Amino acid sequence: MNQTESRLVPSRIQRIEQDKIELSKIKIPTTFLSVSPYKRIVDMESNTMNETVIQMSNDTYVQIYKYKSYDLNLLNVEEKRILIQQFANFLRIYSDDIKNVSLMFPVNTTEQQHYWMMKYENAKTQIQKELSAERLLRLKAIQTHFKTQTHYCYIFSNTIQEMEDKMRSIPQYHSLIDPKPLTREEKEQLLYRLNNQEPE
Repeated sequence: MNQTESRLVPSRIQRIEQDKIELSKIKIPTTFLSVSPYKRIVDMESNTMNETVIQMSNDTYVQIYKYKSYDLNLLNVEEKRILIQQFANFLRIYSDDIKNVSLMFPVNTTEQQHYWMMKYENAKTQIQKELSAERLLRLKAIQTHFKTQTHYCYIFSNTIQEMEDKMRSIPQYHSLIDPKPLTREEKEQLLYRLNNQEPE
């Protein structure tokens, strides 16, 4: 661009063009591991807990617990008030950082389908066959069309020993949180789900 042309192009446009050139020189990470905050799932060292924990890219640790599910439509006003109070107490007493994650999962009725398929195959009368077939169709429709919301609680620590200390305090909140953390397989599935959020 010669001097005459640069006078015709406003300086704001020149800055934008210069920024584009500089941005094109920046190399963007192209692998999942280069952008993921998760490093690996490791076994906890202590003999007292046969658990796994997630090691983050900054070498801190995360443990994941599943919140218990309650059908709020089936609870009366007093039961809802008690649940809210318990959650407020948890947030008040557990003073360390937590992260809440909510995901929608398809309803899995595979085991029930196997059961009713076995009933269908072993049916002795036509009525038993029809009942089993009806249940199978209903379970397949539920799995295809319905989703369930699941909530998780992440707790953080700088060391595995610190994580073990924090994990010992979780069972006292058993009305809100499952006392045992997710298994290795459940953690793998959750991390896969968080990083592959394609529509189902």
